[in-house]
Amino acid sequence: MEHVGSTIVFYNINNDKSVTLRNPLINLAAGTISAVVPEASAEAMTVLSITNASALKPKVTNDKKAKLRSTAYSDAALSFAPGIAPAVVSLLGLPAGALADGASFATAGVTLYSPIKGK
Repeated sequence: MEHVGSTIVFYNINNDKSVTLRNPLINLAAGTISAVVPEASAEAMTVLSITNASALKPKVTNDKKAKLRSTAYSDAALSFAPGIAPAVVSLLGLPAGALADGASFATAGVTLYSPIKGK
């Protein structure tokens, strides 16, 4: 499963600095989230790991009246991909070592919608 869209922002309220992840690509098969980080590069890079990607189970709901299927994945455990934490620390103006590579920091969920094909 792959999903493209949205924007993720890390924001440091102490100094008003931010890091933006544009159009993140969620790849559950690889357990990664790649995105363009305009503050660092014009190329997409792997920024987050989904440490429990292989264990995530979809919850599928069909709304026949609306002809819409939703597929929800919840409780994805997110951590910084290798080599990313020091860059985020620098861009946010945090003290050296404030974030560690591989550090778990959040859980997330995503719901995908698609039309129900039928007769």
